[in-house]
Amino acid sequence: SRCFVRGDGNGEVIQFQSSMSSTKQVAKITVSLGLWNRHVATFDDPEADKRDLVLDACHWRVRLGNLRTPSRDEWWMIDGTARDATVRNEIEELLLERGLPELERFSADRALRDLWLSGQSPGRTAFQRLYDLSILLAKIGPRDRLPGVLRELGELTRQSRMAFSLSSHEQKLRAIETAE
Repeated sequence: SRCFVRGDGNGEVIQFQSSMSSTKQVAKITVSLGLWNRHVATFDDPEADKRDLVLDACHWRVRLGNLRTPSRDEWWMIDGTARDATVRNEIEELLLERGLPELERFSADRALRDLWLSGQSPGRTAFQRLYDLSILLAKIGPRDRLPGVLRELGELTRQSRMAFSLSSHEQKLRAIETAE
């Protein structure tokens, strides 16, 4: 894994993952990208920014192949032959053309908030999207969108019969001063 923490405290992760079906002769790999948002991570855990950054802790996750058009879960084969250079070049090109620009774009708090407002949340559940979105709305605004997100979060938790206290969450959100 490669981890980068930006000046705003948000982090970016690039992780190369080997498949369990890899053998001594052939490694089957994929590349995952992740974004870690400091505001969201430290809301429930003020010490979260002191730990090592790992993909599982990220608030936005996507496999590199899913950034292609059309999107596909891509696994590359590394087998120690001359073909490996072609695979390396393909991965590098895809990272430079699609992966790094997406990391850069969504590493900004507002861009991630806007993605979540659109209903999208790569690598996250609907609950995680709404929960995390509520934190960013309380932190960076616009606060007038927060009541609708909280209603949606409440409905989702009721329908799913989740053990979640919306009132406790709302109380904690009220304590946040909006940065805008």
